[in-house]
Amino acid sequence: MKYPLSFLVFAAWLAGCGPVVDTNDTSTSGSGGAGGSSGVGGFGPAPSARCVPLTKPSVDMLPLCGSGDAPCQILEEELLVVPPAYRNDAPALSLDASCRPRILFSSAVNEYKGFYAVRKAAGDWEVNPTPFDSATAGLVSITPDVPVALVNDGAFGASLWSFTAEGWSLVDHVPEEGTNLARGFAIGQTGELFAGFRGPGDELLFGRHGSSWSVEMLGGTPFPFPVVVSPEGAPHLIAWEAVNGAWELHWHAPPLAHEVVMPLGSGTLQADSYRLVLGATGADEANPQGKPHVLALRQLSDFTFELVYVTREGTNAWTVTPIEQVPQGVTVYPLGVVTDEASSVRLFYSRFEIGAPTTGQFVVAAPHPGGIAQAVVTEGFSAFGATFDRDGAGRLHVALYELGISSDVGIRYLVLSP
Repeated sequence: MKYPLSFLVFAAWLAGCGPVVDTNDTSTSGSGGAGGSSGVGGFGPAPSARCVPLTKPSVDMLPLCGSGDAPCQILEEELLVVPPAYRNDAPALSLDASCRPRILFSSAVNEYKGFYAVRKAAGDWEVNPTPFDSATAGLVSITPDVPVALVNDGAFGASLWSFTAEGWSLVDHVPEEGTNLARGFAIGQTGELFAGFRGPGDELLFGRHGSSWSVEMLGGTPFPFPVVVSPEGAPHLIAWEAVNGAWELHWHAPPLAHEVVMPLGSGTLQADSYRLVLGATGADEANPQGKPHVLALRQLSDFTFELVYVTREGTNAWTVTPIEQVPQGVTVYPLGVVTDEASSVRLFYSRFEIGAPTTGQFVVAAPHPGGIAQAVVTEGFSAFGATFDRDGAGRLHVALYELGISSDVGIRYLVLSP
C-alpha cells in the first residue's frame, strides 16, 4: 500500500520515539566490536533539528574533527555481523532522535537483496531483510524517527519507501528509469527530496519529490552521481559528461546554468574516475546558492591518478588543489565531504594496496588557507564506499563498506569526535 509522506510523519508521532523495529520480519542480531582505536586526523543534508545523544543531552556542539588542533578520535568502532556477500556503492546511514544509527545495505549474490540494521546497544544490531530488492539505496529522515529510502532494484527501477513502527511502506515509484547512489539522495529544509539518476541510455536525470516526483534531464553521464543540499536549501550535483568528444566534470545547481568543474585530462574515462563525493557550505559573495566542495580523482596523461579538492570561487571559476598522487599498485577512494555551520570542510578518503585489504588507511584532509593538512584516522581495513552523518553533539557517524580477502564486503560503523 502507498502512503503519502505527510501521513507517515503523523504515524511516526503516534508511534512515539522508541526503537524502530520491523514487526513484519524475523530479525538476527549480533555484536562485532572491531576494537576502538584513536588516531590523528558527504556529509549530506540532515533534518534541521539534529538528534541529541542520550549520553550527553546538553553538550555544546563540538567542532569538526580532523584539523591539526582537533584530530579525529574514534569513540566507537563496530563490524556488523552479517553473512558475507558482495555489495555495491555504499551503505546508507541515518540517525534516530537519540542518535542511534540505522544502516540500509544490500547484497549482490545471484540476486539483489536489501537489509535494514538498527543499533540497539553497543555491539548489538537488529538486522532485518527489507520487502524490496536493493542494489543501491539512499536514506534520509523526514523527521528523526521517520527514515525514507530511495531504492534502486538493479534494473533501472527506483522507488521511495518509508519506515515506521509498522515496518516499510511504499511511498511512490520514480516515474523514470534510473540508478542512484547512496550519496545521490538528499533532503531540503522544507522536506523536499532531491535525487540524481543515471538513465538506461546514460541520461543525467534530476528528480524532486514533494507530493509527487518531478524528473528532468540535465545532460548525459555514464555513472550515477552525488547530490547534496546547501544550508540555503539549494540542490547541487556533479557528474562526468562527454561534450564534443571530451570528458568534463560538470556542476549543476538547478535552475542555474551548469558549469565545467574541470576537464578529465584524457580521452578515456577509466572506472576510477567515477568516484566523486560532494559537500556544500553556506553562501558567500561568489556563491549565493551555497559553496560546493568536490573530492575526486583526476586522471593524468599517463593514465595514473591524483586526488584533488575542487571548490567554486565564482561563476565558471573553480580552484583545483592536488592532495596526493596515487602510485602504481595503490587505490584511493574518495569517501565523503563533511561540512559544518562554520563552513569548515573535511575530506575523507581511503588508500590501500591492491590485493592487500588489511593495508588500508582511513584518511582525513582539512583545507586551510596555507594548503591541505592530511592525517590517518585509523587503518587496517580498506573502505570503498561510505556515508556520513553529524549528530547534535558534533560527532561524526560513519557507515562504510570494506573489502575482504575474497570478493566479500564487510560493513563497519564508526563514531568520530575531536
